[in-house]
Amino acid sequence: MSKFKLTGILILLTCAAFQPKAQDIQNKAIEKLVSKSKNWFEGFNQNVGNNEFSYHSFRSDIKKSLLTRCTDGNMAIEWKTQVVPTGFEQSEAGFLWIAALDLTRESLTFDVFFNGQKRFEIHTSEQKDWQIKSPDGGSLSFVTVETDQNGDAHGYMSLVAPQNWLVKGKEQTIKIVGRASNDNTWIIVYQANDVLNYLQKSTEYEVWAKLTIEKTTRDLQCSLTASKTLAGTDLTYTSSKKTKSIKLQPENDRAVGTIVLPLSTLNKPFILKDSKGELIVVEQLGAESKITKLQNKAVLFIESSNRTGKTELNANRIYESKTVSGLFTLSNSILSKGQIYLMNSSHQDIAWMDSPEKCVIERDTMLITPLLEMGTKDKNYRFDVEDGLMLREYITRHPDKKPLVKEMLNDGRISCGSTYIQPYEEMYSGESLVRQFYLGAKWLQKEFGYSATVYWNEDVPGRTLQMAQLMRKAGTKYLSVSRHERGIYNWYSPDGSYVTMFSPGHYGDAFGPLQKKFNEASQYLATSSMDWEKFYTVQTATPVIPVLSDNDMSPARDYTNLIRGWNGIRELQDEKGKPVAVKLPPIKVTTAPEFFDALIAQQPQLPTIQGERPDVWLYIHGPSHQKAIKASREADILLPVAEKLATINAVIDGSFKNYPETQLAKAWETKIYPDHGWGGKHGDITDALFLQKYEFSKAEASHIIEENLGQLAAKVITHPEKGRPLVVFNSMNARRNDPVSIEVSFNPDEAFGLELQDATGQKIGTQLSNARHFSDGSIKSATLNFIAEQVPAIGFKTYYLKTTDKKPANARISFANEAENQFYKLKFTDGGLSSIFDKTLNQELIDPSKFKAGEVFTMHSFGNGAGEFIDIQKPDMDGFDKTGNYPTKWEIEENGPVYTVYKFRQHIRYADIELRVKVYNQLKRIDFEPSVLNWEGVLYREFRMALPLNMTDGQVAYEVPFGVVEVGKDELKGAAGERYQTICKDMHPRGIENWIGASNTDFGVTLSSSVAVADWIDPTTNPMKNQVLQPILLASRKSCHWEGNDYLQTGDHTFRFSFTSHPSGWVNGNTFGREANEQLLPVWADHRLTTASLPESLSFFSTDQEQVLISTIKKSEDTDETVIRLVDLEGKNREVKLQCFKKIEGAAQTNLIENEAKTLPVNGNNLPIQLGHHAIETFRIETLK
Repeated sequence: MSKFKLTGILILLTCAAFQPKAQDIQNKAIEKLVSKSKNWFEGFNQNVGNNEFSYHSFRSDIKKSLLTRCTDGNMAIEWKTQVVPTGFEQSEAGFLWIAALDLTRESLTFDVFFNGQKRFEIHTSEQKDWQIKSPDGGSLSFVTVETDQNGDAHGYMSLVAPQNWLVKGKEQTIKIVGRASNDNTWIIVYQANDVLNYLQKSTEYEVWAKLTIEKTTRDLQCSLTASKTLAGTDLTYTSSKKTKSIKLQPENDRAVGTIVLPLSTLNKPFILKDSKGELIVVEQLGAESKITKLQNKAVLFIESSNRTGKTELNANRIYESKTVSGLFTLSNSILSKGQIYLMNSSHQDIAWMDSPEKCVIERDTMLITPLLEMGTKDKNYRFDVEDGLMLREYITRHPDKKPLVKEMLNDGRISCGSTYIQPYEEMYSGESLVRQFYLGAKWLQKEFGYSATVYWNEDVPGRTLQMAQLMRKAGTKYLSVSRHERGIYNWYSPDGSYVTMFSPGHYGDAFGPLQKKFNEASQYLATSSMDWEKFYTVQTATPVIPVLSDNDMSPARDYTNLIRGWNGIRELQDEKGKPVAVKLPPIKVTTAPEFFDALIAQQPQLPTIQGERPDVWLYIHGPSHQKAIKASREADILLPVAEKLATINAVIDGSFKNYPETQLAKAWETKIYPDHGWGGKHGDITDALFLQKYEFSKAEASHIIEENLGQLAAKVITHPEKGRPLVVFNSMNARRNDPVSIEVSFNPDEAFGLELQDATGQKIGTQLSNARHFSDGSIKSATLNFIAEQVPAIGFKTYYLKTTDKKPANARISFANEAENQFYKLKFTDGGLSSIFDKTLNQELIDPSKFKAGEVFTMHSFGNGAGEFIDIQKPDMDGFDKTGNYPTKWEIEENGPVYTVYKFRQHIRYADIELRVKVYNQLKRIDFEPSVLNWEGVLYREFRMALPLNMTDGQVAYEVPFGVVEVGKDELKGAAGERYQTICKDMHPRGIENWIGASNTDFGVTLSSSVAVADWIDPTTNPMKNQVLQPILLASRKSCHWEGNDYLQTGDHTFRFSFTSHPSGWVNGNTFGREANEQLLPVWADHRLTTASLPESLSFFSTDQEQVLISTIKKSEDTDETVIRLVDLEGKNREVKLQCFKKIEGAAQTNLIENEAKTLPVNGNNLPIQLGHHAIETFRIETLK
């Protein structure tokens, strides 16, 4: 069917939705509202509260809104009405506004206040139209205009206030607040201040007409019926270039009339008009068609059908005050010479809409298979697949489709994102984020010859500091995100690397409007396109205008009809109804790489942004899944250690023959598999799968470490005559003094005492814990504890253990409230430590006025997991309790030359708290080991541990992947935007990697962490101004999916935090923070190879700079060479000397995923490197075999 043009724009849509709203005007409630509201006031004039939102309404031009929910009782919306004149004397005043209701079977309550007084209670239900009356003559009503695709009601809300409620001469104040019910049921009020005018105008424009044509031998008998508002009015009709008039007569609830047309008018244009414009327009009278016509202030829907010898033309005209205004604006802008790039995608969590297994099937059957079929039929089809996992899943299920996928990737019909999944960036270590690109971009290149240049992460409201650098150095130039202020940016990492970033606002913003009727879709396209004008100048040759069609699990869409209609617009009606020529930017279906490439080619004026965007979804990816995230964090540490040891073993052997490449690849893939989609529908299944993945990767890493430790120890030239050899490995590139623990066991009468010495014969103090003895008093088994000193960087040191006949002296001492060693003076009190005095710095570190050091407290922690509604959902004082509320019975659990352990156990609300405080004698270190035991799993609770610092002016800093964030300095400037309006620097708590610390001019402290989330601001009422470091131990919250599960986490939970103090500045505690979590690795060297060649102490790899991290040492992906990655943590340009225990034969610098090698000069065992500030650089070396 061919398109044609009349006055205005007329589009033939074979699949157009024919659901006119004009019929709703006949609804008695609407008619009554139109009549009674003629002398009312605008119910919305100005927002004076919070909780602004953006949501679709029954008016295509209104989205800005206010949102209240029945969550915690504090999510209120409040606004001002139009002014009520001083001289207003009527007995009551009416106010009208637009609203939407969440229809639900649950009966929840919203309180409605008028001028500060509570006047009504709205009780939710599935009822679409209702009225509430007050005893003193007021009323609150809702009339539904339409229900949307979610079954929510959209319509008019009105309030009638008697005289004594009014404040004359002023705006009136209305407030609605959902009562605290821990439920997300909502009411939305739209920020529209022309509602009365819109309603009255709609009655003038919104009419329907039906023309029934019956052909006789002489003419066409046309029976016309129409809206009763047209009775008595003159209409004109044009046929065969002749115009005549007809006056319709009233008949019951409609207007009727008869038109007689000559037979010659068949298959020719016909137009029927009233005073507001066209009512029926067809190009060929009698031919079947469906037409949408854009008029200046209305939209006309016409359907012509032939039935039993008759032709019926049904027409509905809908009032849309800004139908073509946006199109005119776009046509008159510099964007008119541009092009709209429509990107087609589908947002896919691994599992959110259902269980993981079902989502894999649905991705196959509902998305990828259909889109491949569309792409096969249409070479111009385009679609963006967000990540590599989706293609992995598909070709695993359909290996025969791999050639087709390869073909479509390389000819541009589909694109694929450059990461394995869409990660929650703050939850991963730097190396885990790197592996996203190994298993994404590098895999795509190997399997398909495809170069991925776009990283998609549409859903997570957070960006980590160094992600732009990781992307750029992995060959990824572009970033597509959402939940961020709508715009295009150049996003920089602190090293100066940047990527070009596109945010549509929310990824689903365009999807709904694009599925609507043509007029609404075109209006959306026109108005939303204007958001991009600011990025171009008049000199721009072809402005690039992005539109992203995307939604959760949305199927592949075909926008052929929309594009054909839009691209066919040549003229529109002006205010007087006259045709005006327009030029709109044509729409092109494209992929994200095509869009970005075209964008950059136009050299747009892009704003720059830089810094950490702290994530909002902290609880679901941290305290709400404590054991899973603990396993994840441990695997993050263990996997690079496993790589380092296996690589060193291979380098010693001069061959990678025994390198566990397959096991490591599987362990890494399993480690980074869990994405941001915790919870969801059947979230218990998803959560269990994610935990299983983490546990598997952790177990694989531990097995590889154990195996290679034994093999390496066997290659050390040990001397059994000195005792049983014990080799202690250090996986970090810093010489270390740290605790070591290892199990020992003996035969009867073999060991009454133990003596440990290093290779030089120097005696080392030891302490046994968990000791078991034979009946003769000899040691059966125990844990041997000591402090290993000066263990070489990424190397080892050998010790020797001898048994003796001398029993160790009994080191038992009684508890005293004060304790002291060479570093600290401590005071113990109820709930924790009231004083930690640093003897070296001569500084009290703790302010015990509200909390004690190590004190565990619990708070009410309402939240729906992701906390995605505007901000992090903070705890409150309901049910507050802490260990210091009760008398504490401290005891000494262990005491010896290495450390002393102080312990207490106390019941607080819902759990038993056990705290161990381990004070080392030879290290400036205190370990806090709290346990939450017999936790009852009460919903909406959380537990924190406090470390209240004696500083109010502290600079808080914490570790992030491959970097450090100083709070208030290193965040994104301002707020992230979209619905997230909290200033980034003010957001708390934060996701942390290994440590959090604080410093002022007097001293600094660092606290290593076994949990993922920490705070530093007192969350209680009347908060203290001091910095209070608070690891969040666990939280019981609810999934933010409406069918999701509760995260109760019943049972026992254990934690460990290591504390030290130091001179001011995070650089003085950074290494400590990582060392406390990446522990020294001891192994008994009971078997020595005859070919053993290693000395008793050796550094395999090291740098001459402490603040340069060696994040991994691994086998090259493509050759039998060694890959080493270096990271500058301090932010300084520096020359680094990388030292190797073997001669370096050759070296090259590569990109992050080991491509694009550049040869570097070497100097024997040294590789000189120019390392830029904050840089993450990857090197490949070949060593002498």
